[in-house]
Amino acid sequence: MTTADLAVLEEDGRRHDLDVRVVTTALARPGAALSHGTAARLWRLPLRVGLAPEVRLVDRTAGAAVPAT
Repeated sequence: MTTADLAVLEEDGRRHDLDVRVVTTALARPGAALSHGTAARLWRLPLRVGLAPEVRLVDRTAGAAVPAT
């Protein structure tokens, strides 16, 4: 990915989508599901102002929601 590609994603508001793909690919945790603001962003739901851009997962093997970034 080039700097220009990343700039386009940020301009279009899709940077978080890329971050999610990178994190889920790198972790390779089949028991994990996206949660909290991460899931809301992917579903394009309204978010509260100032919500951190972290990627959050719930992993049934860990039993808790944990930030992945």
